[in-house]
Amino acid sequence: MTSLGAVLSLMNTIYNILHCSRFSLDVRSQQIIQALINELQPWPQILERLDKTKPSRSRKKVNALDGRIKEAIWKFEDSLESLLTQHITSSQLETLPEIVSIDLQSLENEFHSFIQKLKNMEKEYIYEVENMPQDEPITSSIGFHGTNSNMIGLSDQFQELKTELMRGDRSSHCFHALRGTAGVGKTTLAMQIYQDTDIQSKFECRVWVP
Repeated sequence: MTSLGAVLSLMNTIYNILHCSRFSLDVRSQQIIQALINELQPWPQILERLDKTKPSRSRKKVNALDGRIKEAIWKFEDSLESLLTQHITSSQLETLPEIVSIDLQSLENEFHSFIQKLKNMEKEYIYEVENMPQDEPITSSIGFHGTNSNMIGLSDQFQELKTELMRGDRSSHCFHALRGTAGVGKTTLAMQIYQDTDIQSKFECRVWVP
């Protein structure tokens, strides 16, 4: 969620404007800042909705929308910081005052456009997260042969390993090794684990290295 970083960056910029003892905002500029705060406050929670979805859900549309949200926020933050720089620079050309007056009214049109974009993308983002399609399961078409063969004598090991993997915490690092003499079914067991539908649902990223 690169857009979450953009939201937090803009909120930090706003915080610095409000709490810098050398900045003075007129009434209209204060209103603009407050409207920005009101609009941005729910966004971290909105974006965290994605973390509560199953990894097996397709995130292509959500990721594309995430990029659009990020770009819109970065563009507005650039304009805001550019305006602040102009105010500070123009003040320094005279004599450096203790208080720099900040007037954000020249950003008003861009501000309204930005707020409307966020409102529209908020609805779209929530809809896309709640309606993400299920990914197609990976099948043996990727080149596995004999993966459906009977694992004679390995069913207990398969269930034991699967249970351990399903119980594990995805945020932690854990390694499992299959050991045994040649021909006992290590590769077959690994393939069955890799292609198991429950395993596919739990782990968003899986790689088979022959």
